[in-house]
Amino acid sequence: MTQPTEIDPYSLDTQSFNVFHMGLVRIDVREAKRILSAKKRRPRIHQCQLEPLAGMVRRPEINTLSDGTIEVAASSVSLDWDLIASPKVDLEVPILLARLPKQLPGLWPIDGWHRIAKAVDAGIQSLPCYILSAKDTARIIEWPD
Repeated sequence: MTQPTEIDPYSLDTQSFNVFHMGLVRIDVREAKRILSAKKRRPRIHQCQLEPLAGMVRRPEINTLSDGTIEVAASSVSLDWDLIASPKVDLEVPILLARLPKQLPGLWPIDGWHRIAKAVDAGIQSLPCYILSAKDTARIIEWPD
């Protein structure tokens, strides 16, 4: 999913409140950014291939069926497409991937879904990303009771 590259790191916004929800799991993105920015060595920036995520961020499609009813096909991630079209969504700012624990194995984007959608919509194949270790992810993840 990722290939390391040597891109100059961008500053992480460690002040803005930011939480990512994955079902009932809550991930404190602001704290994840604080952890990365406090590292003695600057975090390495990788390139995240977007193809595996493309189906999750497609534009909503509205189809009128032959009987006049409307069918809406939407992505699985709720996104503000007006925001995606704005210059505020900067594709040079790295997205943040968390290395999830055994219960949810793999790497998962916890910050940057609007950037992912904008890139996929524009036909861009990859974005810069930071990867949070499983140990650091364990510090920011809250499981339901």
